[in-house]
Amino acid sequence: MPEYRESKMSPILEEYFKSLGYTVYCEVPYYYSPVDMVAENNGILIAIEMKVCLTKKVIRQAYMSNSYTPWCYAAVKSMPNKKSLNAAKHFGIGVIRVSDTVNIICDPIPFHAPFRRGKKMMDTLSAIEPGGIGGMPCIKGVGPAQFVFDAVEEYRITHPKATWKELYNNIKNHYCSYSSMYNAMRVVEYKRLTEKHNHDSCVTLIK
Repeated sequence: MPEYRESKMSPILEEYFKSLGYTVYCEVPYYYSPVDMVAENNGILIAIEMKVCLTKKVIRQAYMSNSYTPWCYAAVKSMPNKKSLNAAKHFGIGVIRVSDTVNIICDPIPFHAPFRRGKKMMDTLSAIEPGGIGGMPCIKGVGPAQFVFDAVEEYRITHPKATWKELYNNIKNHYCSYSSMYNAMRVVEYKRLTEKHNHDSCVTLIK
């Protein structure tokens, strides 16, 4: 188990961006997977993805946020090597090192784009509460998708023939469309079924 998980960086980053006048939201639903952290100030959005090390995965995750903002950071615990740092710079991703304090290693390089999904992200932020803990593991019982999944299950008890459009319109959620909600719920369902299968297998072995 890593001694410094991504979620431990979250409060430090939150305090940093709040000191700059931003409102901070964590685990923000965005299509198939949540964004670890989004900071907002008068319509300006900053996306932050957290990982212990600067890897291709976190650079890719941060780069996906370019669909709604040019200000995208990868926040890491360990000091990145030159190769990884150059890769982040190549894609215009800023890098933050988080220890007890926040150290901006390099700022993002914004490019001109329509950012058509910026309004959708703002709509999402307006539907959720600020704060929380970013970088949480995607496991049962953790994250906003889990609460939406439980609400869907409860709604279907009295509305067994409900379509996804109906579910989307009648259940409080943070998704930009009923199709993105549907895809997210499929991921949660798969994870829960997998966990149940693993648990049942362990019980069998114990017997």
